[in-house]
Amino acid sequence: MKRLKYLIFFVFSFFLTPKLNAQGCRSGGQIYTNSFNFFGTLLWSGAVSESCPASASSSTQYAKFISNTTGGAGTSCTIGFFSSTGILVNYRIDNCPLDDYIWLLILPLSTLGLYYLRTRSLQQLNVL
Repeated sequence: MKRLKYLIFFVFSFFLTPKLNAQGCRSGGQIYTNSFNFFGTLLWSGAVSESCPASASSSTQYAKFISNTTGGAGTSCTIGFFSSTGILVNYRIDNCPLDDYIWLLILPLSTLGLYYLRTRSLQQLNVL
């Protein structure tokens, strides 16, 4: 029995994926994820939105803001060649959730189901 517990734990551990934080440059609702060194200056590109769009699916990804890198105010960073500035932050790439408002669906359906069950007898439902 102990071996079975270890086997189950080992199998399920493959399905656990760690969500690692990364550093990026945050500016105007976007987090820039790719950096490159241009003659001693670190420039950022590759903007990812900080929020899910209205038409998002479960495969749509967004950059979830975690925290500023060092200190409370953060360190400034340069975006692209046109010297736009942002703040260096920690972020994590996540998929957009689809079930934020599932309770709005469950509550009326459960109320309707309860009403239906209370108004019908067990003989009408062919349970007995």
